[in-house]
Amino acid sequence: MAEAIETNSVRGQLRTINQALSEGRFVSVRKQLHEMPPSDVALILESSPTKTRDDLWELLDSDFHGDVIEELSEEVRNGIIAKMMPAKVVDALEDMDTDDLAETLSSLPEEVLQDVLQSMDAQDRHRAEQAMSYGEETAGFIMNTDTITLRPEVSIDVV
Repeated sequence: MAEAIETNSVRGQLRTINQALSEGRFVSVRKQLHEMPPSDVALILESSPTKTRDDLWELLDSDFHGDVIEELSEEVRNGIIAKMMPAKVVDALEDMDTDDLAETLSSLPEEVLQDVLQSMDAQDRHRAEQAMSYGEETAGFIMNTDTITLRPEVSIDVV
């Protein structure tokens, strides 16, 4: 029941966004997109034709790109990333957990992947290549290798 209500809500938002786009109210669309959770923005993008999707993507602040990319289906995500400048992709993927980064990068076409990897700094490239070195069906591929360092005087309750 809750899922049906959520789907109807996204459909309503999609209609509102399409209407606003057709009327040229881009500021309104941008505001509405930024008030939505990334998962809803991803649904809107996936439900839109390619031209509209591209327009909507351009209206999103780049700080929001990474969160939305994580929520997109592989096909839509790869289409969007393929149109982005490699440096912008690197910025969008910067805060992703290692396992999500590996999944996203491993699904990209080889040419796009190489462009993105070349745009990364050495540390991020090493992290990405190490995560992708595991097979997709292995625990290594889905593990998060991020570490937390604690000082001896810090208790686990603080963490």
